[in-house]
Formats: sequence, C-alpha cells, structure tokens
Amino acid sequence: MGGQGKGQYIRAFGDCVLTVFQGREILLASSIPGSSAAEVDVVEHRTTILVDQLTKQLADMQSWETASNEMDQMANAEDLEWDHRLANMDELLRESHARHVALKARLAESEQERMAMTAESAQARVMITNLQSVYTSMSQFLQFNSTVGGPGGIPPSALGGQAGLSQ
Repeated sequence: MGGQGKGQYIRAFGDCVLTVFQGREILLASSIPGSSAAEVDVVEHRTTILVDQLTKQLADMQSWETASNEMDQMANAEDLEWDHRLANMDELLRESHARHVALKARLAESEQERMAMTAESAQARVMITNLQSVYTSMSQFLQFNSTVGGPGGIPPSALGGQAGLSQ
C-alpha cells in the first residue's frame, strides 16, 4: 500500500488489515465488511493523505525541536560567556576598589602631612616676624649705642649740660 512512511507499517489481524502509525493501529477501510469499493478507496486515500500530513508534521516538529535544542545550546554558551565576562568585570571592579581605598588612604596621609607643614610654616612665619622685630630693635640699639659712645659723644643737651665720657 502507498503512503507508508517513517514509523508506519501494515499488518494483518484476522480478516482485517491494520496499519500501524507511530504506535497506533488504524483499521483500514478495505478490511471492513460491507463497504463499497468506492467508499473504501476514498477513505483509504484520505487516510493516506492524513497519515502523510501527520508524518510531515511530526518530521517538522522534530526538526523544530532539533533547531530549538541547538538554539538553547547556543544561548547557554552565550550565557556562559557573559557569566565569564561578568566575573572578569567583577574582579576588575574589586581590584579598582582596592586601588581606590589605597589612594584614599594615601590622600589622607598627604592631607595630614600638608596640615603639619602648614602649621610648621605658620610657626616659622611667627619666628621670622619675631626675629625681624629683634633685628629692628638691635639695629636701633646699635645705632643709638654708636651715637652715645661715638666720636661726637652724647649731645650736651641730652646730658643736661654735661659733656659725655669721650671728652
């Protein structure tokens, strides 16, 4: 008989002929007593068309399942690749964070050093100001001292009319 495809075979069972399609037995119309030859031909023709369509649908479903499995495998491989990339990015982020923490600590140390240097600089300015004041005072004292014991001595008016020691 025509229409035998993958998974289909015909076997006799008593007076009836059964076709087995994908594990199901289908009674052929030609084996039913009292059927006309035209009816049998139409039923067998339609059954053959139906079996062929079902066979094609099953083959299509199997190919779709195969394609779906292949797409799943590709998606899984892509997921694994992205998981790997994310793990690498996570590691880089952790390393970057560690560098950030180290730089932040160094910045805090540098800020403390700057504050200490600013304090020392302020102390040095105070010392310089004090030394300038002492220098100015000493300079004035030395000028005054040179006029008191110098060649001209102390003017008589400053001593109340008496001459200085140099005279």
